[in-house]
Amino acid sequence: MMISVGYEGYVAVSKISAIGPPDSAPMKKLRKEAKDKGLLVDFTKGHPTRSVLFLEDNRVYLSAFQPGTLVSRINRALAFAKY
Repeated sequence: MMISVGYEGYVAVSKISAIGPPDSAPMKKLRKEAKDKGLLVDFTKGHPTRSVLFLEDNRVYLSAFQPGTLVSRINRALAFAKY
C-alpha cells in the first residue's frame, strides 16, 4: 500500500520507520548525511520541506506535507486495508 508524499511521489507504508519535522539540528544532520551518501530523495518540487521520512532501507525522503498530514494518510490507508 502506497501513500502520496507530494508531487507524484509515493512511498510504501510498510517501509516507513519514522516521520518528523525538518527544522531541528539532528534532522538537518541526518538529511546532510543521507545526501552525501546518495540516499536523499526530494519530493518537494521546490516547495518548503515540511517533513522528513525515514525508510527502512536508510533512504530519507523530503516532503512538502506536514507530518500530521502524512500520518493521517497512513492511518486512513491502514483503516481502508482492514476492509
